[in-house]
Amino acid sequence: MMNLKTLLLTLSLTSCDIRDKVAPDVQTYILHPNSIVGAEQWEIMASKVLYEFYMQSDKEKEFYEVVENDYFHVLNYWPKRKILTLTTKIADGWSSQYQDVNEEKLKELSDSNMVFKKYDTILTRANPRNFKIIKSNHNTRLTK
Repeated sequence: MMNLKTLLLTLSLTSCDIRDKVAPDVQTYILHPNSIVGAEQWEIMASKVLYEFYMQSDKEKEFYEVVENDYFHVLNYWPKRKILTLTTKIADGWSSQYQDVNEEKLKELSDSNMVFKKYDTILTRANPRNFKIIKSNHNTRLTK
């Protein structure tokens, strides 16, 4: 079986072709679905890619995200505030936000092989009334 580093190298990392201006304080990894079968597999892979992508970065950006343009999935991490935000339908805005997500929680999520709807079992969901506006290179209703 292919290890994650090899998989990351074989998946295409492209410049942001998201059709909107690129936020300079957001580092975006585009994970194309042609390497993965189905939306659930993408969700499982997204947490692994986000963890590796963030850990291998210089950690100077404010936000890190993994996006997919066909299934309309985004997994966005704000390390300073320890917030993980996700969506499965960009047009509907961000669907869930989790608090107190540090590097250890990201690693746990990466190792868990969970789809988004199972995140509540290991993460703490943020109160919807305290939902934080985040930055992303995707156009969602709750993005700066």
